[in-house]
Amino acid sequence: MTPEIRDGLLKQREAFVAKFGREPGPNDPVFFDPSKDTPTPIDMEADVLAAMSAANLPPEFAYAFIKTGLLGLGKDKSGWPADRVREWNAAIDEYRAIEAASKQPDRPTKEEWNTTIPELLVSPFTRNDMAQVDECIRAIAPIEARGMTLITRIELAALFLASAC
Repeated sequence: MTPEIRDGLLKQREAFVAKFGREPGPNDPVFFDPSKDTPTPIDMEADVLAAMSAANLPPEFAYAFIKTGLLGLGKDKSGWPADRVREWNAAIDEYRAIEAASKQPDRPTKEEWNTTIPELLVSPFTRNDMAQVDECIRAIAPIEARGMTLITRIELAALFLASAC
């Protein structure tokens, strides 16, 4: 631990004691919301995202931050471990691939299709593909109405995955 980090943590402890009148316990947050009467963690992700937005940073930075927990705001990442640089760069590339795929002319709208699976978001999924999915759902509706067990649903999903592969 660097001296700066140690000093910062000691200052957080002092602020905690001043606010709540006691030493922090093992379940108390290190970074707490000073406007609350009980120790409440700060939603640091929301604060970071708001600051990124206010600074007009590229949206892929926010995506990479959410995905990795890393703040790669500068160009120089020479102090980062190589695996973390790869992780950050992969998230940036994934964002850009999703954005490029979303501009395909026959892409379903967000109202029609709301997957969050990155591999699907970068796929050439079209409205025709969506219509086929809807047709499959309608085809199994009578079977589902009779009552499908969980194991039946899992087996059906496995069958679809196997045929896709």
